[in-house]
Amino acid sequence: MLGTTVSAAWARGELEEVLDFEAESPPDLFLKLGAEQQLQVSSAKRWIGEAVLPLNICPYARLPYEKGQYLYIISDAKDGEEFISDFLEAADEMLLFPSSQVAAVVLFAPALAAALDFDEFSALSNLLEEGCGDDDKPLAGGKVGAAFFHPQHVFEGMEINDPNNYERRAPFACSTLLRADEVGAIVTGKLNEGRVVAREMRDANARRLRQEGTARLSALWATFEYTDRLGKELSNSESETASAPKA
Repeated sequence: MLGTTVSAAWARGELEEVLDFEAESPPDLFLKLGAEQQLQVSSAKRWIGEAVLPLNICPYARLPYEKGQYLYIISDAKDGEEFISDFLEAADEMLLFPSSQVAAVVLFAPALAAALDFDEFSALSNLLEEGCGDDDKPLAGGKVGAAFFHPQHVFEGMEINDPNNYERRAPFACSTLLRADEVGAIVTGKLNEGRVVAREMRDANARRLRQEGTARLSALWATFEYTDRLGKELSNSESETASAPKA
């Protein structure tokens, strides 16, 4: 089931209140989250801000990120069925808002990668991708497209250490949900210019990621691991408390 809904961030359970806001973007309730949840959201935001954008992995990511139009949703899912349920609920929540307020969703499940290996998660993501594109009865009414990421992602036919795999690697098992009409408008515009977005993106990412190299990318992705940072923060806090002089 969905845990905490945030737009940097909203506390789950305040959705009805948030629906009444008049600002350009949802209110910032980040400080209402617990310490671990704050680190989870920060990790997701840093992955986008320090990896996806600088490496230009996704051409659709920059504008909503810079405008604060991402909705970050923490999923408590520990199996595929729960993640599918959360995916559908996340799609519905995104569509409650105009795109000027919520242009995209990052749905991430910190516990899921431990429960599903990459092959299992890949089968799950393929099922959801096919459902979104189904001609007869698409998920979310055909209004949502999605990309999926996993810490151990490996493209078919590639070696596990190939740098290209970082195109679909993230600190968590997660999905980005986009508005199908907006993505379609971009793709159609490029086609009218004689350009194919998917091929351009794939080729550009391959060049850029190979230039960066696996060692450098691995070191960068390691900085997004929120669990280690949480443990260190707690350890440091305990250490400071233990060493503090008695009154």
